[in-house]
Amino acid sequence: MANTVTGIVYRSIKGSPLLPSEIDGNFSILSTFSNALSTLIGITLTPTGALVSGAISALSQFTNLPALADGFAANESLVTATLTASNFSLTNASITALVTGMRVTFKAGSACVANATLTINSLAAVPIVKSVSTNVGANDFIINQAVEVVYDGTNFQLFSARTVSAAILDVTTGTDNVKPVTSLTLANSLYTSTPSTFTAGTSAQSASHGFANSGGGIVPSYVRCVIVNQSTDAGYAAGDEVDASCVYSYGNFNGQGAVALPAFTVGANATSVFVAYSIDTATGTNSLFNVFNKSTGAFTAIDASKWKIKFYARP
Repeated sequence: MANTVTGIVYRSIKGSPLLPSEIDGNFSILSTFSNALSTLIGITLTPTGALVSGAISALSQFTNLPALADGFAANESLVTATLTASNFSLTNASITALVTGMRVTFKAGSACVANATLTINSLAAVPIVKSVSTNVGANDFIINQAVEVVYDGTNFQLFSARTVSAAILDVTTGTDNVKPVTSLTLANSLYTSTPSTFTAGTSAQSASHGFANSGGGIVPSYVRCVIVNQSTDAGYAAGDEVDASCVYSYGNFNGQGAVALPAFTVGANATSVFVAYSIDTATGTNSLFNVFNKSTGAFTAIDASKWKIKFYARP
């Protein structure tokens, strides 16, 4: 009883309206509480004399008042709302009716789904909306997130910060030109290719990055190419990665004699990331790649069969 009444008193202090049943069922305790407060601050609201001892007893029921929020006792755990089809449901004995301005906090048992509703106890299902009147969509809140909603008389307005999980944040023009995001999580925004072997006698390789939005493919803003060691070579161990910019080709290029030049040109377009690499014109092979030896620092030719090409990219 103490926790329930404490929640009611706290709600009354915050300005949330009390239900008739709460007023009727707890009038005597609320009266005692009021008298106790008035006595301790030296203002007597009743004509029956001092109530100091009674005040101390009554006030002991309300020592956890500041820790309460809208009728939920401080020692209550966060209630999990379970999802069935598109309806979240939860049970809380302190809520007997929907009151405009009521705030409800729950733990999401599942990620949000499109057009989700919320049912409390056996009350009617109420739509959960965002931006005042727009039905929530998939992942507007995620599993295990603490979600706070406010009942506006028609809907539960989503009040807690959203976590957005997306490969790309797609902002387009139109009437909805303001899309506030208070917490952003970018998932799968880094593309990593499967390492591929050098193709003998060819000069380019590519991989599809898959970045796209509603307007089509996206040219990555960041592209990196590395060569990945597969077996010990030039002081490098299996798994070591060397940036493509640190790899050189040494040979006879276009009649210029023996020179060392960057081995790779790395780029991207709306569908792919690609690398073009030098081929020695004298031999027609791509085996004359050179790096600085990891152990000695010496300029060393590598065995291309012991290395693979790998891409990284971000939209």
